[in-house]
Amino acid sequence: MAYVDLYFPHVGQGMDVRVGRYISLPDIEAQLAPNNYTYTHSLTYTYDCYTQTGINATIKWNNHWTTQFGLSGGCESALWAPTAKLTGNACLGYTWSAAGDNVYVCANSINDSKYSYNNLAAYYATWYHKFGDTKWHMAWESWCQYESHTPTS
Repeated sequence: MAYVDLYFPHVGQGMDVRVGRYISLPDIEAQLAPNNYTYTHSLTYTYDCYTQTGINATIKWNNHWTTQFGLSGGCESALWAPTAKLTGNACLGYTWSAAGDNVYVCANSINDSKYSYNNLAAYYATWYHKFGDTKWHMAWESWCQYESHTPTS
């Protein structure tokens, strides 16, 4: 990863703009220990959109709503690479129960999804839950990923 974060405190309750190469927004499991929810490395990274190069904005509107949106060159493609495809993302998070629950939905790879190097369409939904005043918590994540016009032979 190589990126710059710019913070704008007066947009909503704060906006972070990230520019560079970063781990894709919706993943709950990442290579670096501080980002790694379960301290393991997911097998889904063999086909999941792991890194993107581009720009993203995360805006916290209030104690309940957070939005994210951005543009990249696609999955695992630098913006200047011949495999790059202009790819959008849009995510929405809602938090309730005194921050004990959060639902997060994300369209992470919005493009034509036609077969190409790592040109995935990727949609995620995650539910986070903290059990009372304990340190116990859990995260449940689901994915829908596909490519169209893939060769069959």
